[in-house]
Amino acid sequence: MIWEDLKDTLIIPNLKAFASEDIMEQVEGILIKGKCAKLCYIEALIKKEKEFPTKNINGVRVAILT
Repeated sequence: MIWEDLKDTLIIPNLKAFASEDIMEQVEGILIKGKCAKLCYIEALIKKEKEFPTKNINGVRVAILT
């Protein structure tokens, strides 16, 4: 199951960020350092966020991933 394979190093408790760019930068560093993503994936996420930003709908954060 996916939860059994989840790496503790990918969990970011108490993430401090003032904008989505702050979050992307922190996640980028962790994913690349953990060899879970390549830079091109992070660049695609940033592009996606610009085109289809994550929204707060009735208290639930919704992101469109393609």
